[in-house]
Amino acid sequence: MFFGFQNPSIELKFPSTTSPQKRRRLHAQISKATALLSSLPPTPMPLALLCVQQNDAFNKSQAHDVSLNDAVWPPHLRSKTLSYTIGLSCPIPRPITLLISSKLSRRRVLMALPVVDTDYLKEIDKARRDLRALIASKNCAPIMLRLAWHDAGTFDVHTKTGGPNGSIRTEEEYSHGSNNGLKIALDFCEEVKSKYAKITYADLYQLAGVVAVEITGGPTIDFVPGRKDSMISPKEGRLPDAKQGVSHLRDIFYRMGLSGKDIVALSGGHTLGRAHPERSGFDGPWTKNPLKFDNSYFVELLQGESEGLLKLPTDKALLDDPEFRGYVELYAKDEDAFFRDYAVSHKKLSELGFTPSSSSGSKVIAKDSTVLAQSAVGVVVAAAVVILSYFYEVRKRMK
Repeated sequence: MFFGFQNPSIELKFPSTTSPQKRRRLHAQISKATALLSSLPPTPMPLALLCVQQNDAFNKSQAHDVSLNDAVWPPHLRSKTLSYTIGLSCPIPRPITLLISSKLSRRRVLMALPVVDTDYLKEIDKARRDLRALIASKNCAPIMLRLAWHDAGTFDVHTKTGGPNGSIRTEEEYSHGSNNGLKIALDFCEEVKSKYAKITYADLYQLAGVVAVEITGGPTIDFVPGRKDSMISPKEGRLPDAKQGVSHLRDIFYRMGLSGKDIVALSGGHTLGRAHPERSGFDGPWTKNPLKFDNSYFVELLQGESEGLLKLPTDKALLDDPEFRGYVELYAKDEDAFFRDYAVSHKKLSELGFTPSSSSGSKVIAKDSTVLAQSAVGVVVAAAVVILSYFYEVRKRMK
């Protein structure tokens, strides 16, 4: 038995604020999409329609699976992950993206590689300026750095999963215990994203981390755009546990593909911000000036317990290991050395699992991502992702 899109019908739902003109434009694009789907050859796979909201962020109330042609998924096909993507653009605030997939699963939705051309780079420059202004006005550098770190720090060098791919914006991932409070940073970034639709969330979050370090007096970090967005959230437990020690730190960072030097240098990022009991169970800043990026984290660490300052078990562990302690002592006495190493380690963290197609400094030219890309298995199978609506809210407070 073969399945095909026989005169597919797609139901559209719009927010009440959507103008008639935008509705007509979107309908025109969907007409093209249905014509394309009708032209696909029959396949032994059953067909289904996956619906997502316009800003590509799933949640339980705004995303759902809809069967097409009364297809039923046989058990032996449910593990199939055959797919390829098609990109279409239209004159509305967000592009339409179609995903052809054999599996009814929100976790299988992958985004196309961004086209990093001159226009994309211009948007990056503008977004950088807006991030500087936003971070300065809201004093939110620490949480922006934490957002970038937590999106990237899930990378597994062995399975090539996780990493800086924007998946932290999914409710499933930002609800992880280690990400408590990061919805605030996500909402701040949405203010910028709403102005620069071309930029991927993955690039935006890492750019926010780079700007957070620079605007607070830290080193300049080389930023190369071109990261691909993903909606696939890694399982909880990939980020460091503040209650653990040396072996845990090595396990976590080595899994990412990072080194002992990276562990210590990146730990120096705790010079910014403070812990909140409702988020981590710990309370207090690591340094006397938690909005200034400098080497005081290492200075305070060597001085031992200080009233009002926090030292996590993972912080103290840096003094228990001879290799780690050597870097702590170096960075405490030589801020320039810390800045040099931190800039290198932060760049490595921000590019885990990401390989630019070509680059010159921060100038990257990527292949056109709107070209049809067939998956390695080479089988055309069925489903379409159609944008339904665009909702977001911005929190106006930071704890």
